[in-house]
Amino acid sequence: MLKQQQAEGELLSVYGKLIAITIIAMVLAVFSYRYFDQVERVSAQGQSIEHQRLLRILVTLKSQWLSKGQPRYLNLDWHQVIPATANSKSPREIQFVKMSRQGWPIPDFETVQGCTKLWSALMGKEIDADIDVKYQSQQSVCRYVFDSGYSVSYQLSSGRVIYTANGQKVP
Repeated sequence: MLKQQQAEGELLSVYGKLIAITIIAMVLAVFSYRYFDQVERVSAQGQSIEHQRLLRILVTLKSQWLSKGQPRYLNLDWHQVIPATANSKSPREIQFVKMSRQGWPIPDFETVQGCTKLWSALMGKEIDADIDVKYQSQQSVCRYVFDSGYSVSYQLSSGRVIYTANGQKVP
């Protein structure tokens, strides 16, 4: 009888440990789900900030273009606004951006490289590695796709900027 009680005690101990491990695994699953959900939200917020920044820059350039008599090129003097870092343009390097007849910045060449250079000139820094640049020649659109699935499309002819999340337009 004593051996049976010992076996039952060990069995109950094992069941208790299994239940404890199961509960811990469930708690970790809930916390990890919430954590990764927050990471995605923060990432989306970062892309939204880039989108808003691009919109403000485009409006500022359009205003400068109008006030300076609609020149073909505008001087971008970002080093007065953004401190020099390893990732930004040198303060001595003057950036010029070509303007369309409607007053919107356009790349020198309508290619992926042209869109990449345009982004760098407008944002005042080199393009991040997690951004895939595409050029759609039929619509004359520079598209910047982030690893997270968000994208910013810039229509060169109209200056329109479209922000999409996983293929759906975001207001």
